Amino acid sequence: MKLSSTALELLQNTSKRVLTNEQIRELHKPSVYAFVKAGEVLYIGLGRYGIGRVVDPKHHRAAVRDAADEIHVYRFSTYREALDAETLLIRELRPPYNKFGKAERAEGRHRS
Repeated sequence: MKLSSTALELLQNTSKRVLTNEQIRELHKPSVYAFVKAGEVLYIGLGRYGIGRVVDPKHHRAAVRDAADEIHVYRFSTYREALDAETLLIRELRPPYNKFGKAERAEGRHRS
């Protein structure tokens, strides 16, 4: 591959992550994510279709996400497994930016 000096400079000064097709598919599985700062879980959320919700600039907790040191992502085979995990984690960890009634209302969500 022959690139111009401008293109080469751009690529050399950019962080690169190489993902396989399988890794890309994994990113689209139902996921539970946690926004963590200084070891404290601030918020726990659910992405039906993977991490797209986590990085959405219109996420309703974008300010919390942006303040976090880390984002932990846990992938599941089914939406139901992810929903159950999210409910359990919210109930047990009680993150300050989650609505606590949500865990009790989760049974009313669509199951798939």
